[in-house]
Amino acid sequence: MSQSNESVPPLGVDTTPLPRPVVPGQPPAIPTAQMLLNAIAAAEGAVWFPSQYASRAGINRDALDEPLNQLRMAGLIEIATWVRGVGQGYQLTALGRETARRPPMPLPVPPRDRSVKLAASPDELDRPLGAVSDYQPLSPWEMESRPTRVVPILLIVNVAWFAIGLVLAHRAGVATETYLKGGNAELLHRLGGIRGLDLLEGNWWRLVSSCFVHAGVMHLLVNSLALGMIGPLAELLWGRTRFVVIYLLAGLGGSCLAMALQPEVVLIGASGAIWGVLTSLMMWFMLFRAYLPGDVAADSIRRLAIVIVLNALFSFLPGVSWAGHLGGGILGLATAGLMNVIQFGTPIRRRLAQVGLLALPLLCLGGLLVAMQRSNVWRELKERIAAEDERQARLEKAREGARALDELRQKIVATLMDYQQNVVPLLEQLKPLHVEPIEKQAVLLALRPGPQRNPHRLAEVSEQLTRLKTTTETAIDRLSAPPTGVEELDRWRARSKQFAEAQKRSFELMLTMLASEAIPDQATWEAWGQARRMAATLGANLWAAEPQN
Repeated sequence: MSQSNESVPPLGVDTTPLPRPVVPGQPPAIPTAQMLLNAIAAAEGAVWFPSQYASRAGINRDALDEPLNQLRMAGLIEIATWVRGVGQGYQLTALGRETARRPPMPLPVPPRDRSVKLAASPDELDRPLGAVSDYQPLSPWEMESRPTRVVPILLIVNVAWFAIGLVLAHRAGVATETYLKGGNAELLHRLGGIRGLDLLEGNWWRLVSSCFVHAGVMHLLVNSLALGMIGPLAELLWGRTRFVVIYLLAGLGGSCLAMALQPEVVLIGASGAIWGVLTSLMMWFMLFRAYLPGDVAADSIRRLAIVIVLNALFSFLPGVSWAGHLGGGILGLATAGLMNVIQFGTPIRRRLAQVGLLALPLLCLGGLLVAMQRSNVWRELKERIAAEDERQARLEKAREGARALDELRQKIVATLMDYQQNVVPLLEQLKPLHVEPIEKQAVLLALRPGPQRNPHRLAEVSEQLTRLKTTTETAIDRLSAPPTGVEELDRWRARSKQFAEAQKRSFELMLTMLASEAIPDQATWEAWGQARRMAATLGANLWAAEPQN
């Protein structure tokens, strides 16, 4: 009876090719990975069972484990089923079918001759080392290394951005020596550094841009040296695309953890991404140590452990973000592990690993959001920002008040100057000293009938009264400006205007009387006298309360 992961043994005769005919008295040949690949391909889509192959070839079943593991690690075969009494069954992957159709690559030396390196085929250039083209159990260092490209690009980007910062520092007036020794926080922030306030303002892109900003030449040299030492090996072992993914996710993870725990600082530097590259190397040696000589694997892991411990101690120095290093290391380790499963795991594990890899940046950002909402350090930061915003608002309000007072002062000064230059001279012309002689002549003329009036004198007095009337109109117009807000000044302006209006009324009545041929009646004289007395009273009060400049 069949079960979930079992099937009935296939019927028929297995026609896959054997290593070579078994000759009595001679040990059977141990098949290589290439031979097993050909044997599985010869099954033409049917499930291939190692136990059946070993039985027909007359060899020990355990002798097939090593070449089978090589084919699985290379992504050329995958487990198809398991049959009770027969064991695991395999079939080719899409890559395996494509590889099986190619002519086999001849080995330049026997498999165990370590004196000559093997060249990887062009199609394998972006696959992690361990997938050897001839599928022999050789270590990665026995293959010809492909040139690294990502690491030089990253180094060039870091140096170029540092040079751009030097130009910006010069334009901002920051001394070159100051920038080379560490710059200043504001300039580093302009270059792409991140602080907690940026996230509150929505500038999430700075989580990545901060990984390319460095504080001074020494910071740049240390990170460049670290990346130049471990980056090429990581790129060689993981492949270019995977190396880029590890670098960027580790940088993001380091920025997220550092901002979650230390939002008050300006975070910069590629240390988080470099830590991710370092831990990815540790993960690679742990995953592939079985395929390396024991002493090489142990020595490599020991050396990496020492480097990690020393860098961990360095992380606690003042001015160094231990949280950024820790976050980058964790993300690098997790990313490397998931990508290894994506490359070599079973189909269901690959799909789960792909989902996990896509979820990593979301988990980082989600964790940072939770910290921003719930952690004490973020609550304290928000309180400080709110207090600072309130202080700035009060300061701006005070500045606005000061500006308003200054504007009022300028307005008052301008008004006073206008009075002194334009209004006071007009009012001077309306003082009794200048007006009374003309009024006396006008009264004498008005008391006579029209024919008895001296025409020359009448014309002269009328012209003088008209000029005085025009003067009052000009003064009234200039005194009609809006109030200044200064009570004393506005009161004086109002009195001046009332005086000018009373004088104007007086002049208009006198001109009317002079224009008539008849002697004015009693009512006309009373109206003129009332206007004249009011002008005199207002004028006396005005001159007594005249403001001083």
